[in-house]
Amino acid sequence: MINNASNLLNDYTTPKGLKFKFDKDEKILVDSFLFQLGVGFGSLMCIAFITNKRIIIKQTNRQLSKAMKQQAFLNADMKNIYWKDVKEINLGNGKEFSKIFLLGNDGVVIRDFSPEGDTEDKVRGIITINPKQSLMQMNGDLTYNGKETFNNLQEDINKAFNQVSIENNIPFSTSAPFEKYATTEETEEVKKLKKEGSLLVKGCMWVIMGGILLFIGTVIIGSIITAIFGG
Repeated sequence: MINNASNLLNDYTTPKGLKFKFDKDEKILVDSFLFQLGVGFGSLMCIAFITNKRIIIKQTNRQLSKAMKQQAFLNADMKNIYWKDVKEINLGNGKEFSKIFLLGNDGVVIRDFSPEGDTEDKVRGIITINPKQSLMQMNGDLTYNGKETFNNLQEDINKAFNQVSIENNIPFSTSAPFEKYATTEETEEVKKLKKEGSLLVKGCMWVIMGGILLFIGTVIIGSIITAIFGG
């Protein structure tokens, strides 16, 4: 069964008891695709839908790692990015994934669909392929599923962002081979955000490498002490 908006979102109730409803005159532009949402220093796997009103983000039933499971527990089951809150959209198109950055108006771009309704002012994420291996099947078959549909997904997302950009007067920049859908060039604010995202990833890698080197150093020192003084 294809898990699209009609059977994933209609009448869906979150674990905290909130019932999802589409807004008046809301239309799906891009149906069910895999989205890795950046949260703090980590990320979690979600299913996303793009409409003429917002981006709807729902956690997948399964996560890929213990760290992602922890993020899923700490974050709302559903989140919304309303176009009225978005200041700028940037999309970087790759062969097997696309990177998305969104900036918000007045410190808000993404809202938790929860009683608390927490917000954040920036969004970074990766639009990716949904592999067909059973380990990676997190919500069954999506509308866009596997490598054979990824180019269609990329173009459909670029078309959708072009549409909402024009309708809501939101600057939208994108990369090859879909530059024709852009409504502006990449701004300095987006370049800064992308650089911060890159530095964050590098910083995480240095922390991981530092931890590994510290562990190795501790083992070596322990071995030397044991050799000198006996175990």
